Amino acid sequence: MYAVKKRSSNKKEISSKHKKDIPLSVKVISVYYFIIAFFSVLAGVYILIFKDFSRIILEGYGLSITSSGMLSGIGILVAALGVFYIFIGKDLWRVRNWARVVAIIVSSLSILDSLVNLLYGEFSVIFFLLIDGLIIWYLAFNKDAKKAFS
Repeated sequence: MYAVKKRSSNKKEISSKHKKDIPLSVKVISVYYFIIAFFSVLAGVYILIFKDFSRIILEGYGLSITSSGMLSGIGILVAALGVFYIFIGKDLWRVRNWARVVAIIVSSLSILDSLVNLLYGEFSVIFFLLIDGLIIWYLAFNKDAKKAFS
């Protein structure tokens, strides 16, 4: 009849072997993305629920939002970004190369944002500037990270 290959047991062996090879730094970056995801979803939901107060906070940052619909859109966008960060964190933990590439891109965009905020006197962004720089350096140039994701 038909020959059936036993892929499931082989897949488990490869999977469990691969999990042992995940560098601790990749796990830390993954957890970092989970933390950012949590706060992004929380902020998005907060904006959706407390629109009037959110409008006052955003006006403090120089954003004049008069439309409730626009505020809802911002809340949905922030929460959706949080969900996207969950997928990045999950697949970094699973050592998926697409997550590594996207994490490098997201960290690069975050560095650009931090530099602009730094020009406007927001010195609190130095922390994120350093963290994102380390993420880019590690995921893009470290030999252990490259080996884990290959």
